[in-house]
Amino acid sequence: MRSIGRTVAIVAASILLVPQLAAATDLDVEIQDMKQRMERMEDQLQAQNDQIANAEATVEAQQQVIEDAGLDEERGEQSALSSFLEQTEFSGWVAASYVINFTSVEDSAPGGENGQNTSIIPGVGAGFPLWYPHHPDSNTFQLDQAWISIDKAPTEESRGGFHMDLRAGYGSGADGFTPSFYSAYASYLIPLMQGLQIDGGLLPTLVGAEVEQTNANFNITRGLVWGLQPITNVGAVAKLDIGSGFSVAIGALNDVVGGIGIDDTKAPALTSQVAYSADKYFASATFVYGKDQSAPTSIFFPVFTGGVANDSMGILDLVLTADPVENLSLWINYDYRWENNKATTTSPGTLKTSYQAIAGAGRLSVLDNAGIALRYEYVSYKEDIPLLPLENSLQSVTATGDYSPIDGLTLKLEYRFDYSNIDLLTQTAILSSTGMGISGIFLPQSGPILKDTQHVMLLQMMYEF
Repeated sequence: MRSIGRTVAIVAASILLVPQLAAATDLDVEIQDMKQRMERMEDQLQAQNDQIANAEATVEAQQQVIEDAGLDEERGEQSALSSFLEQTEFSGWVAASYVINFTSVEDSAPGGENGQNTSIIPGVGAGFPLWYPHHPDSNTFQLDQAWISIDKAPTEESRGGFHMDLRAGYGSGADGFTPSFYSAYASYLIPLMQGLQIDGGLLPTLVGAEVEQTNANFNITRGLVWGLQPITNVGAVAKLDIGSGFSVAIGALNDVVGGIGIDDTKAPALTSQVAYSADKYFASATFVYGKDQSAPTSIFFPVFTGGVANDSMGILDLVLTADPVENLSLWINYDYRWENNKATTTSPGTLKTSYQAIAGAGRLSVLDNAGIALRYEYVSYKEDIPLLPLENSLQSVTATGDYSPIDGLTLKLEYRFDYSNIDLLTQTAILSSTGMGISGIFLPQSGPILKDTQHVMLLQMMYEF
């Protein structure tokens, strides 16, 4: 019995120990295999290091050849040019239109056979500053704008910048085709608060809701209120981003309303603005004041046209824009503009003119590629001459439809109605100087009688890139 128990114990021990011995043998095999793999990896790494060292030596040799050949500087210039182009944005558009005036001005307006869209009051330089800006000719094809914009905005990484706009089309030159600069200015961003940017050169005005750029307006034609405002100014403006959507701007300009390169008055005009911008809303109050270099003009009394430059001129401009819903954009613009003019050499007293103007517009997107815009304007004009103040008012309603059949191309169809409460071109002033003031009487003008209303249709095609 004792021998049988011993045998059983030996068998049991063998059952338990044999797998362990086999496992130990397998572990030794695996360890040896891992060592061999590590040795092979070390050999591969050494070979790769040798290849990298050889490649570096080859690159150094090639670089030396490039430097000896003088090509390294050219490569640096190309790299700098590539970096500049990456930071610079290029954009532009071309717009052309056809205008039809249904008021039959061909036989009465002073614009020749085709007539002019100025049948209510005289045009630029003889009364209302810009009655029908950019579209004064009736029944005529015209190049509205050919525009190229180059912009390198200053950033925290690159604090210097510049902006240039080159344009051609009506209003850009004597023939409408000569290119000219709309704006050209340099910029510097100073790390103050959220950013203080200083712009100097030929600057776009801070005033108004509508702009010179055709592609940025709801309508084809510019409005009456836009005609009262400056377009560009030569000077320097500093704009400070305070944060939380608020910003302030202040600057000095050569002239209140003109982009004049030389300040003959030797007294720079002041421009300033306070603005607030949020996701869907923008509001601004802008004030421009100074001496104007242009001579005074009078709608009612031609004797005051010419003479010396204005004593002073000011513009108070208020703008509010809103995008309350995704497919609706709105803006409203109020202006008060006044001028104090010295008397001419032949007439006593002074000529004071003032304008109060308000315009509102909106555009509704009815489709992804189509919309309808509507604009209404009212302008009150007053000439304050001693003993004989006179007033006039103008109204305008403009409806515009736009459609984009393909990306970049926009077609617009516009109807515009204008009204004046005085038919200015049907009367003339007979004046006599009294030494203390001016007396006058209006008599009907001989010749064709012009109307106080105007109906105009426009068709425009524009491509943006």
